[in-house]
Amino acid sequence: MAINGNSNRREGLRPILPLLIGIILLLSTVAAAGAASKKDRQRLEDASRRADQIEQQQQTRSGQISEVQAAARAAGIAEMRTLARLQRSQREKRSLVLRLGQANKDLKQAEVRERRAVRILSDRLIAIYRNPRPDYIGFLLGADSFEELQTTAEYLRTVHDADQSAADRVERLRLEIAERHNEILETKTDLDREIASLESEQEAFVAARKRAKIAVEELLTAQQRGSGRLDAARDEVTRIRAEINGTPLYGGGPYAIPTYIVMCESGGDYRALNPSSGAGGAYQILPSTWRAYGGKGLPHQASKAEQDRIAAMIWRDSGSSAWVCA
Repeated sequence: MAINGNSNRREGLRPILPLLIGIILLLSTVAAAGAASKKDRQRLEDASRRADQIEQQQQTRSGQISEVQAAARAAGIAEMRTLARLQRSQREKRSLVLRLGQANKDLKQAEVRERRAVRILSDRLIAIYRNPRPDYIGFLLGADSFEELQTTAEYLRTVHDADQSAADRVERLRLEIAERHNEILETKTDLDREIASLESEQEAFVAARKRAKIAVEELLTAQQRGSGRLDAARDEVTRIRAEINGTPLYGGGPYAIPTYIVMCESGGDYRALNPSSGAGGAYQILPSTWRAYGGKGLPHQASKAEQDRIAAMIWRDSGSSAWVCA
């Protein structure tokens, strides 16, 4: 009985076994699809995060470029102002050099006149020493009258005072010229120091502009490399999103449409522009078509990822009929 009972139960299970197996397979497929979907979402999140990071780096670098360029412009303005001051000081120095030269000539002439005056006074004193006139007692005893005595004494005093006054005037003139000469020389010395300082400032500004130029070139090079990385990251995001949505990009090559069409249209140049029709980019999309599919700006100015995305949409809607080269 037990055997017959087990046999009967097995016979009763046979019709439902395929159904059970189907349910199990379906559940496995759903579970696998769910796992795959979760993995795809994680891939998309990772790719989007990388693209966002690169874009943030690009924005930061753009700000740095603007700051360095502003600093370079400020250094250039300061350099021009310093150069103007330097030129003005150099003109003043040239004028002072001329004045100093004239003052040297005047001082030499004054020294010559002083030596001549001293020599004349010395010769007069020697002549008086060799031919002494009577002293005041002799004048007093030899004078016939008081008026004669007074006249003779006044004459001697006048001669002596005149000689001394002439020598004093020449000495004062020489001192005045020497003082003027020294003032000009001191002014020139101060001006030389100012010119040296201005030249040092100018050199510093020139060096600052050179450093800024090098920094900008380095930042622009890094920015260009970053643009390529950003395009690649956005391409990855677009590709993963298309896979998740079930609308993958054209799979026959590296482009969103067949490669031979791209090569015919633009040679693969994402910056290509047809000046007659206005079509641009690797896919030579017309501006009107570009805007119809949500494109911003002009096709040839858009990123590679954006051009690929819109070209894929056009391909899905129109296929090869949208391109002359197809």
